[in-house]
Amino acid sequence: MDRNHQILSVLWIISISFITVLGYAPEHLNADILMNSVMSVQHLTLFYWGQNRLLNVLPFLVSFISDPAANLYSVLIVSSIVYNASIFAVSKSIVRVLGGSASDAALHFVLLSSFSVIVFKRNFLAEMAIGHIEYSLAFLLVAGAIYCEWFCNKDLWIKRGLPLILIFIAMGVNPSVLALNLIVLVLIFLYNRKVDSHAIAVIAFTIFSFVAWILISKSFGPVEDYSKFNPVMISEGVGKVIGKFIGVIRWEIVFASLCLWFVWRFRILISEGSLERRSFRLEEFIVFGALLFFLIWLLLFSANKWVRINQFSLRYFIFAVYASLVVVGIGIMGFLRRESVLIRYTVVCLFAISAVVVAYRKPVGLLEYGMFKNLKRFGVESKGLYAGDYWVAWPAVYKELMMGKVAYGLAYRGEGNRNRVNEYVQNEVSRTGSFRVCCINDTQEACAWQVSNTIGPVSIKSVEYKQDGVTEIVFIKK
Repeated sequence: MDRNHQILSVLWIISISFITVLGYAPEHLNADILMNSVMSVQHLTLFYWGQNRLLNVLPFLVSFISDPAANLYSVLIVSSIVYNASIFAVSKSIVRVLGGSASDAALHFVLLSSFSVIVFKRNFLAEMAIGHIEYSLAFLLVAGAIYCEWFCNKDLWIKRGLPLILIFIAMGVNPSVLALNLIVLVLIFLYNRKVDSHAIAVIAFTIFSFVAWILISKSFGPVEDYSKFNPVMISEGVGKVIGKFIGVIRWEIVFASLCLWFVWRFRILISEGSLERRSFRLEEFIVFGALLFFLIWLLLFSANKWVRINQFSLRYFIFAVYASLVVVGIGIMGFLRRESVLIRYTVVCLFAISAVVVAYRKPVGLLEYGMFKNLKRFGVESKGLYAGDYWVAWPAVYKELMMGKVAYGLAYRGEGNRNRVNEYVQNEVSRTGSFRVCCINDTQEACAWQVSNTIGPVSIKSVEYKQDGVTEIVFIKK
């Protein structure tokens, strides 16, 4: 890409990423997202606390930022940038495959990313952009690997070595990259109708990476089996997933966009006499391949037992969303190829402005985010140790950290910080003979189990009920 269009793409990635954070995080920040920052400032581990399958890349990237508030902002911004960069990877790949120009790539990206902001409802866009970097980052790494393998003209190390590194990291970030790579490479094989040495190398290394991460994971405890599939669940799963997809899309925008697109296609047909282009067959195959990928992913993970346990959450189908964006991207490419510079830039500007209007919200301080404001109803005072409801206990911990106090979580995933928690508890026991835990929005028994799970055998000395949903429990180590 020429310099001006490179600058345009970078500026848009940064701008829409910051706007997304400011507009979506105050409402949709939750304990799952917050945990990235907790791990980053308190105890960085190879995998996500309590798991041995999701590589902790995001906490690592911001671990040099020790201030809790700045670290949390960084987690949100990096996540949003990675998501928008993954959409850029879709645009860049489509334009490169179809032989578009440098300006096409930049304009295509702005249009496609703006469309995603406009067409997806706020809760789902927040989930993709700031909630689950394990999908956007893995997709970005795989897209970069495939792009480099097929299109890099640089030296052999970059063309051969870099893709392998990217795939290996992507597999650590998200093991479902195995299915992603296999489906994509099978589609490439169907189009080329021959066995490509590049594809074979990528498939082989993908499988090697999958096995390697399983072996690495075993050193961190038993590997939970996430690969259990039951075909009997497909009908139930597909119905629920499609229903959820229907609920997160602004169908009025989809309908209006389709109407405008068909009107535009009709105008082109009248003015040109034909819609056919030299690469039209390739475009058709890409659309077919993307839709087939969507269907395969939908069927495959609708039959997954772990997905069912998590109520068929749409986060497990984010890779399928990228496939739908590829279909939209093909339509955008057809528009960019046929329209004048004035019309192209006018439409791009209108979409970009619409995306900013949809996403933008007036900036507020971190403590005014919904997750932290929710703590006010519990009236929690500074306690140091928190157990109970995962979605409330960890925000309570982080609120104290942002206020410059010492705080640790004993709720779900708290065992990931076992050594530091035990050191804190030992100091408290040495000083007072016991230690206190604030139990939030959960039963006394559940909180006691969380404490013993992280600290070891304990007994309850006394219990003080503060208010509804808040109990202070005094423990003695056995």
